[in-house]
Amino acid sequence: MCKTIKNLILGTALMAIVIFGQTAQAFTLIGSESLSITNTSVSPDGFDPNLNETVAINYCLTAPATLTVGIFMPSGTSSQKVAILTPATAQNAGCYSVIWDGKNGASTEVGTPGEIVDNGQYFYYIEAKNAYAKTTSTDWISVGDTPSHGTLKFIDVQVDNPIFDPWDSQKASIDFAIAKSGYVTLQINDSDNLKVLKVIDNKWYEKGEYTAYWNGEDDVGEKVAQDEYSYSIKIVNGESVAKETGKLVVKKGYNNQTAQTEDPRIENFYATKEEFDPGRKEKEYIIFNLTAKADLQVSIYDKDDNLVKKLFSKPDQEAKTYQIQWDGSEVIGEDATYTYRIYAKNTAGEDTQKGKIAVSEDRSDTSRANVFKDYVDSLVYTTKDGDQAINFTLEKDATVTVEIRDEKHLVATISKDSTFSEGNQTIYWDGKDKYGQAADDGQYMYRITAKNNAGKEVEEGNFTVKKSDITNPITGECSQFKDVDSYNQYCKAIQWAAAEGIFQGYNDGTFKPNQAINRAEALKVILKALKIQLISPGSTGLGFKDTDARLWYGTYVKTGVALGIIHGYKDGTFKPNQIVNHSEGQIMLFRTANSKGVYYPESNDYYPTAPMTRAEMADMLYKYYQNSYELN
Repeated sequence: MCKTIKNLILGTALMAIVIFGQTAQAFTLIGSESLSITNTSVSPDGFDPNLNETVAINYCLTAPATLTVGIFMPSGTSSQKVAILTPATAQNAGCYSVIWDGKNGASTEVGTPGEIVDNGQYFYYIEAKNAYAKTTSTDWISVGDTPSHGTLKFIDVQVDNPIFDPWDSQKASIDFAIAKSGYVTLQINDSDNLKVLKVIDNKWYEKGEYTAYWNGEDDVGEKVAQDEYSYSIKIVNGESVAKETGKLVVKKGYNNQTAQTEDPRIENFYATKEEFDPGRKEKEYIIFNLTAKADLQVSIYDKDDNLVKKLFSKPDQEAKTYQIQWDGSEVIGEDATYTYRIYAKNTAGEDTQKGKIAVSEDRSDTSRANVFKDYVDSLVYTTKDGDQAINFTLEKDATVTVEIRDEKHLVATISKDSTFSEGNQTIYWDGKDKYGQAADDGQYMYRITAKNNAGKEVEEGNFTVKKSDITNPITGECSQFKDVDSYNQYCKAIQWAAAEGIFQGYNDGTFKPNQAINRAEALKVILKALKIQLISPGSTGLGFKDTDARLWYGTYVKTGVALGIIHGYKDGTFKPNQIVNHSEGQIMLFRTANSKGVYYPESNDYYPTAPMTRAEMADMLYKYYQNSYELN
C-alpha cells in the first residue's frame, strides 16, 4: 500500500531516489545493539522560508551511528540534492532535531547555494549506519503556501474481501492511507448509484493508514440485498480533493476462506526471463496461478507450432501458484523464439494462456562485461522469510547497478555503479522499496546493468512478491521441503541428501534449492557425504586469519586442511563465506574422494564458473554416490 502512495505522491512516474552515493541493501545485525531510526517527524508539515520560517526534522537513534541528513527534490525519474544538513556526523543513541531554513545547500543540484528554494514538495532523507547495520528514514516537507504538488497527496485504497456474506458475519475490509491530513468521507452506493450508507461521514483524519469496515447493512441497520455495490472514498483539505472508487459484492452463502471459481482460470502468468541461454546452464521458469482444481498441462512449441517438450501434465491439480522449469536442453544451439502454452480443464470449463520465450546464445563482445547465469533464490518471494538473493556472473570487472522495478516504476536500487570483479556475484534485496516500506504483492523485475570501457550489458528477470506464504509446492513436496516439488529435476538428489543427513532445511520448511553455497558450507556437506572422520581443531586453531575454530565450521575446516582438500589464499585467508562455483565444488569433491581412495568421475553437467546452488551440490553428491568406485 505504502509503495503506491509514494508513487502517487511523486506523480505519474516513480522517482529513483539515489542518495549519498549509497544504495538500499540488507544488513544482518551481529552486535548487541540494534540500530534503528524511530520517532521521526517534521514540525511543521509545511513552512514558508520567505517569512523566515524554518522546519525541524526530529528523530531518535537506538544505538550510536554515523548520521547523514539531507533534503532532496523529486525530479522526473530521479531526485536532486537540495541541501545536506548533517554530513556524516557521529551521534550517540538519543533524540535529535535538525533545522532546515528552506535554502539550497553548498552542494545543491537544483539552485544557487544560499538562496531560498522554490515552493513545492521536498523530502528529507536520514541515513544511519555503524559497524553492524545501516537504516534509513524519509518523509515529505511542503514549502510555501501552495506547493506545486498540492496540499493533498492521495488516498490509496485496497479491499481484501470484495465479495462477502453479511449473513455469515462477514465484512468488507477497506484499507486506505492518506499522505496528508484531511476530511474523509466513505460512502456505499447501490447499482443505481444511490446512497446506501456513509461508513465515514466527513471526519478529520491525520495522515497515516486506516481500515474501515462495511457489514452489509444500510443506513437503517438492515441487511442489503444480494447485488453489486460500489464504494467511494474522498478526502478534502481546503480546495484540494482526492477520490477513489471500487466494487463490492454481497453474496449469501459465500465462504471467503475457501471460495474459488468453478471453471479454471490461469492468471498472473509470466516467464522469469524473456530470453535465456540453455547452453550456459541457464534455466527458465513459467509462473502462474490456477484458480480452480483442474487437469493441467504446460508445453513448449516452436514457431511452426510443433511440440518441443511437454513440461508438465497431470490431472486434478490444486488451485495455487505454480513454478514450472524449462532447462532448454532440447534446443541448445537452436536460437529462436518459442511459445509456452498453459492449459487447464475441468468439468466446468477450460482455459489456455500462452507467452513467448527467446532462446539465444548469451555472449556479447568479448571486451564487454557480459552478465549471465542470473537468477533469484526465490521465484515466489515472501518478505517475511528474509532477503531475496540475486545471483549473476560477470565475464569482466565492471561497475554494476542492480535495480528492482515493478511494471512501470523503479522500486529500489540495491547497487548503484558499484565495482564488481569478474566471476560469481550475489547481492541481496531486503524486500523494501526506496522509502523503507515492504513491497506490495505482485510481479517484479530485477535489472542488472554492467558497464566497463567497452560498453554496457543489461540482464533482466522476473519474480513474484507475496507478503503471506500462500505459495504451495507444485505437486507434492519433495522430501519434507515445501519449496521443492516432486517434479523438480533435483528432487531425487535432495531426497537422498536429506535422508542421509547431508543437507538440512530451514526453520520455515524450505530447502532453498536456488541459494548459492559458500566454501564452508560446501566443505561440510562434502565431508558428510563421503563419511570422512572429522578432526577436532583443539587449541591449535585453523591456520587462517579470517576463521574462528569455535564457530560451526571449525571441525570441517580443520579436517579439510589436514587431508589436503582445501587450501587458503596468499593473504592467509580461507574466505569461508565466499560462494563456490561449479569447478571449485568439483575439485573439493575430487580431493575428498581421492583422500579415501575412491575415484570420482568428473561431470560436465555444470558450467564451471557459475555459482553452485544447494540443489546442484546435492545433485553432484548424489551422482558421486551412484557412480564412484574404489581404486585398486
